[in-house]
Amino acid sequence: MVLVVARSLAYKLVNTLIPAKARRMSHRVLIVDDEPSIRFVLKAVFEQEDYTVDVAEDGFAALRKIQSQMPDLAISDLRMPNMNGFELLSVLRTRFPNLPTIAISGEFFTQKMDGNLLADAFFQKGSYTVTDLLSKAEELLSSPPKSVERSQASSIWAPTGDAQVMLTCTNCLRSFPIETCEGTAPAKQSDCIFCGVQLDIQFVAIGTASSGSA
Repeated sequence: MVLVVARSLAYKLVNTLIPAKARRMSHRVLIVDDEPSIRFVLKAVFEQEDYTVDVAEDGFAALRKIQSQMPDLAISDLRMPNMNGFELLSVLRTRFPNLPTIAISGEFFTQKMDGNLLADAFFQKGSYTVTDLLSKAEELLSSPPKSVERSQASSIWAPTGDAQVMLTCTNCLRSFPIETCEGTAPAKQSDCIFCGVQLDIQFVAIGTASSGSA
């Protein structure tokens, strides 16, 4: 019953806020979020604008989607089970550097976009409109980021107090545990225990919103 109501409200929201536009050449958008309601609403929003939309519930599912069909734009939540958004964005930036990406989160926030997040744009849940998101998507698709200075280190999010976190290799995409560092530590290196590729890792201090969930 709740899902039916959510779908009804989603279609009503889309039809109310987004005026009809001339049909454009369809771009493929990949939406990654562990919340089914978020996936459904964003899918409806972009399909209303004639985008082709794929959805995934976490980073691993997103990579499987990409293996079968490469998107033109990826939109990802940050806090997700299995492979979180930080890891996914790191993999995408390494393996598909020309793929535009947008990060969305209700828990993490940043006052200024920088290379550490490895995304081309960031929106905090609850503080942006559908029009804002669509405008940014159109901007990135019309002028994809090219030669931009970016951190070469893979940034990861580690829950406070955890002695270890799972790191996903950007080469073989398999995960293995590494020890965390207290506070913000300089970049360090770790070899993938499976394929042996040397990974540059950077622990980044990212603000946490006082309320809301990602």
